[in-house]
Amino acid sequence: MIKKPQTSKDAAEQVHRKYRDRYHESPHNVTPAYVYFGRDKAILREREKIKKLKIRQRRWQNQKQAE
Repeated sequence: MIKKPQTSKDAAEQVHRKYRDRYHESPHNVTPAYVYFGRDKAILREREKIKKLKIRQRRWQNQKQAE
């Protein structure tokens, strides 16, 4: 929940936090900071590994249930 800022400094901090910390839809849901520091590709590779692992696990469980 976003609170109403009391001062302009608080408002600036809220805007900064919003754009620095939240995930963005356009570049594969990584924060701008990750892109700036070059961590975006490593994060996307790790997500892809996890995705493939989960798919294999689900496939194995489904085959086991079908037997």
